[in-house]
Amino acid sequence: MKKIFYLLLITVCIVATAQEEPQEQEELQSLSEERLETLHYGIDSEIITLIDTLEKEKNEEFFEELVQILSSSNNNNLKSKILTLFKSASFGGAQETALPILENWEDENRDLLIIVVNYFSDFRNDKADEIIIKLISSDDTAVASSALSATGKSGRTDFESVLRNFYEDSDFTKELKPNIILALGDLKSYDSVPFLSGLVEDDDQDSIIRRYACDSLRKIGDPSAMGSIKKAYATDDVILRSYAMYAMSGFEDADVVPFLLEGLKDSYVKVRISAAQGLGDVQAKDAIPILQYKARKD
Repeated sequence: MKKIFYLLLITVCIVATAQEEPQEQEELQSLSEERLETLHYGIDSEIITLIDTLEKEKNEEFFEELVQILSSSNNNNLKSKILTLFKSASFGGAQETALPILENWEDENRDLLIIVVNYFSDFRNDKADEIIIKLISSDDTAVASSALSATGKSGRTDFESVLRNFYEDSDFTKELKPNIILALGDLKSYDSVPFLSGLVEDDDQDSIIRRYACDSLRKIGDPSAMGSIKKAYATDDVILRSYAMYAMSGFEDADVVPFLLEGLKDSYVKVRISAAQGLGDVQAKDAIPILQYKARKD
């Protein structure tokens, strides 16, 4: 009797599931059709609400429709929302549609322009790169800052000399010069290593510049810069020392792990944090015992 009961129960479940599947498919189809109607006929605020939902769902089903809206809409807030969604999804299919916004940068809304620059930072687009590099000289600090960040991510090492020229220009905004240093690191420009090493070793240099130069040398990873990093660690500037400690994790050399292990014993807590982070980045298995000790005691 028990076997018959279980067989009947299983049969009921199978039948119920079979009935539910078409119903679920119909509901999904209905939802999809409803969303398409919103995209085709809805007001801007309704479309913006839908975009927020699509971003939470990581749903890329309606990207073609959104590209069409991007090309036809006059609502800067809506266009910004669409491009932000595309950037979060690493969707490059809107480049051709977004490029005219860059080309017309002088007349575009400032906030939208920044979002377009940030969008293009994820893709290699020579036309966009050539415009973005010009935006570094913008009088708007936020626009110039986003352009510097995008230039660093472009992978265009031929822009190294352009960035250096901006840095050495006495009329260029002083507060953005650290951003140039970071962009050189993002470019991974080996030609910049002597310049960055010189900044790190210059005791009279601004402390933020020296710290960022350490970080950029870490990103480039040229072993010839290790001597400069070690000199920075020997200074009295404890924050610079923490940058120098973490910078060592970017190099492939036998001295790196011993150097980072010594950093775990430093009297300054930020240096120890940088050392622990660096050891994790290089996956130093020999560091596990001391890291376990630090986890319990530090």
